[in-house]
Amino acid sequence: DLGTVTGLADSDAFAINASSEVAGTSMDFGLPTDNRVAFLYLPSPAYSLPAGMNSLGTLGGNQSVGFDLNDSGETVGGAQVSGENMKPFLWLPSAAYSLSAGMNSLGTLGGESKSILHRAQAINSSAQVVGMSFTSLFSPSSGAAHAFIWLPSAAYGLSAGMSDLGTLTGGTLSWALDISDSGIVVGTSNVSGGAYHAFVWQSGTMTDLNNLIDSNSNWVLTRATGINADGEIAGWGTNQRGDVHAFVLTQTCSTSATQPQAAAFGTSLAAGVGFTSFNGELEEIAVSTEGEMLASIMVVEGDSGEPFEYTVAAAAPDSDGAPGPSPGTVEGFEDGIALTSTLIVETEASPGSYVVTLSMVFTAEEISETGLEAGDFELYVLDESQDPPPGVWVSAGSNIGESTPIGIVGESGYYVGSDGTVEYWAVRNSLSIFAVGATADQEDERIAPTPRPRLCGLGLIPALGAVLVLMTLIQTTRRRFRQ
Repeated sequence: DLGTVTGLADSDAFAINASSEVAGTSMDFGLPTDNRVAFLYLPSPAYSLPAGMNSLGTLGGNQSVGFDLNDSGETVGGAQVSGENMKPFLWLPSAAYSLSAGMNSLGTLGGESKSILHRAQAINSSAQVVGMSFTSLFSPSSGAAHAFIWLPSAAYGLSAGMSDLGTLTGGTLSWALDISDSGIVVGTSNVSGGAYHAFVWQSGTMTDLNNLIDSNSNWVLTRATGINADGEIAGWGTNQRGDVHAFVLTQTCSTSATQPQAAAFGTSLAAGVGFTSFNGELEEIAVSTEGEMLASIMVVEGDSGEPFEYTVAAAAPDSDGAPGPSPGTVEGFEDGIALTSTLIVETEASPGSYVVTLSMVFTAEEISETGLEAGDFELYVLDESQDPPPGVWVSAGSNIGESTPIGIVGESGYYVGSDGTVEYWAVRNSLSIFAVGATADQEDERIAPTPRPRLCGLGLIPALGAVLVLMTLIQTTRRRFRQ
């Protein structure tokens, strides 16, 4: 029995962390609804608080509710400001994220509400917070509200602070219910006609989970309430018999021939997946955990909803000690040189049904360490149809030299950015494994490179009908070209 906040008779617990610290709400059932307060229960003294039940206070009003906490004791919920309006809050054990210790208002999406639904619902280990906030697009009396994400610092292409996650197509209401440590958000949104569908939000895109399961399943997934570290999603919906049942969504494994080879490329630097929009477009930027841009994938013609999955991995050394792609034969790289990462890109779309511009990015330092110049390198692709297995490295396009992408399938080139980085690009309608290298005729000029160490990026994490992969997007790394 955790007891109650002093002076109140009842309590509800909603979340517990690895230290057995518990967040919830204490109240008097049957009495006015403003007679309740968010609590943090501590099994032993911590955060300058005593063991036991601790009131977290309010934002100046009469009530608050607590719903989630992370392993750092950072707690979220909703609290009244002076007056009766509720606002999402983040309670901090100590000052952080430019916020003070104690209860902090996270702001709103522009509207106000007295509803307890106007609150923060979940928090991850990075203090990224999700919930529901009323918007400025509708009057508070209409009840319109949107899912939000609050970020302590810029991520996923969003600025620090509160951002509107929007709704599913045709909807006006949405609610974010959980967030994974890698920033994947799940929840519910209404759609055209008013029905509610479960959603997943990742890297700027909200997707109806009903579009990611078998269309013949006869399920309607209504609400996604939780997501774990493996990307499995829990919630409820209506099954083929018309009964409301709980569900768990798990991965349908890829059967791509290239996927099992990923481990042969050494350390994973970044990974991700994006789904083409309703008009068949997609932009995905791969960055390392250090914030370095490593690659980009831009689809300008494709079927709506197709997943494009990528992995950037550190290239293994060739037998001469220079970094080179692995696995594979070394035509084009034999006695030549390859730069220090490899890009694997896969999709379920059939070759020729899309046009994609791929680029791999390297710093001037990485290139100069080879003793060569930017123009000595080009983007290669592993032709897996050729012997010996698993294929032969061939040019990814007819290299036109220094140029920004021109949108013609079969062309490739490179350009030097104002920040000194060099992007090697190719426009293709099929995917495989890519690397940047220089051919053997530069062998006598090169020196053995010393690759800069990179931290490991986030690895593949299974989820949903198509494999979902986690990625951290840093807004400042976005590149300058679009078809």
